[in-house]
Amino acid sequence: MFFLCAAMLTQTPAAYADGVRRILQSERGKLFAAYAGGEAVLSAVGESDIFYREIRIALFANGEEKGEIVPKTDSGYNPHIQLVSFDGETEQIFYGADSGGSGGFGFFYVYRTEGEEIREIFSSETFEVPYEASYVDGYAVEVRNVRTGSTSRIDLSDRGAEYLSQIYRADGALIEPRSCYVTGVSDAIPFYNYATGRYGMELYARILGLYGADTVGYIIMRLYEEGGFVSFFDLTAVYAG
Repeated sequence: MFFLCAAMLTQTPAAYADGVRRILQSERGKLFAAYAGGEAVLSAVGESDIFYREIRIALFANGEEKGEIVPKTDSGYNPHIQLVSFDGETEQIFYGADSGGSGGFGFFYVYRTEGEEIREIFSSETFEVPYEASYVDGYAVEVRNVRTGSTSRIDLSDRGAEYLSQIYRADGALIEPRSCYVTGVSDAIPFYNYATGRYGMELYARILGLYGADTVGYIIMRLYEEGGFVSFFDLTAVYAG
């Protein structure tokens, strides 16, 4: 059925907004170790030009369906899949969709086939971001890794007086202790390492200040899959625009 509907991919996005299941994307790769290749087919029911529900990923090998993936959050904006090799052997299925709204968040999962079983090996909704942040004296935010104890600082001295006066006295001392909120994973991007011939994952988490739209900075984590996704390089960043 999926192969017969492939022609639907040539339709304009507006054609999806009719409550009918459509194929959105099809990717071929080495999904199953026991087979030469495989295919992952992403389908969903469209409710608007960009919003979809009942998202499904069907996996095939040699034209035979081997299983279906139902993301835990199976609705979202602009759903997409990518086949990448996090282990350097077979390819895994990276799935992402936007949550919508002004928060800039998405839902991201990675799935691996083991024999003919399908297992989720990463979820942005359950991944723990091991950081906390708080305002400190001297017009700055201190960001701390709760696992290693390492810290970094974000300079706030270029913020306007109206903003700073809500947090600091005239001498730069805190009016009272105030923490920032570190979100969970807001974005996830696979990246390729030419030296190792495999992919890693780059994750982003936002550091929020006085309110939800007050993004003080970002925590960026780079991970490799080593029996689970493990961070090997973290940094604190600010938007340069």
